[in-house]
Amino acid sequence: MTPTGAVKSNVLEELLAIGESGSPAPLKRRLHTLLGRYGVECWLVTGLQPQTVAGWQDGILMNAWPDAWYRRYIAAGHYRRDPCVARSLRSPRPFAWRELEREMAHDTAGLRVMAEAREFRLKQGICVPLHIPGGPSAVVTMAGEALDDAPGTDRVLHLAALSAFWSLAGIRKPIVRPGRFERSDLTGRECEVLRWTAAGKTAWEVGLILGIAETTAISHLRNARRKLGAANVVHAVAEALRLNRIQL
Repeated sequence: MTPTGAVKSNVLEELLAIGESGSPAPLKRRLHTLLGRYGVECWLVTGLQPQTVAGWQDGILMNAWPDAWYRRYIAAGHYRRDPCVARSLRSPRPFAWRELEREMAHDTAGLRVMAEAREFRLKQGICVPLHIPGGPSAVVTMAGEALDDAPGTDRVLHLAALSAFWSLAGIRKPIVRPGRFERSDLTGRECEVLRWTAAGKTAWEVGLILGIAETTAISHLRNARRKLGAANVVHAVAEALRLNRIQL
């Protein structure tokens, strides 16, 4: 096998290992090892919500952002103005941050988000949006001071993002104990709330549609998450779709 062939084989094995990770800790280590070779120092795997929605961070599946940047991002409400989020919401195509430069020419708020990211050593990045047919949307963001610009790097990063997302979506399996809920114990109302949530509705909007209070909709989501053994709402929707408990 040629040196180039050996490298490709190793990368493929690492991608497969990421996809087969059985828990978040080894997945995070494997991602760190693979992505680090391409200049990626941090990443975030999260569900996508409209930029007007509060509490978007409830959809995070894995947070490997610098703590200081994460705290700043939340405190400043940057999600509402993040041009990476805006592009990811409207397009399924992976993109490099540098592609946003033309779009941000007159976007003062967006420019500020990216300028502050650079202050935390996030100078270059790649986003991989995931718009799942019949399911929720998500995005994997990877960044660092200087990403490798060698041919083929973007493809490896895109595949790593996909492997990480699907691994995370299936990692947390519900543990069934005597006296605990079974997966089949979702009520009709809980399924309705999950279905409208999968369609992109907020808890307030779900309440209006179903004629229930927003707090009641939130309670149904909380119960569904517990029954499905889900880490968050995005995971609960993914599990409900996978188990055919809801359809869109």
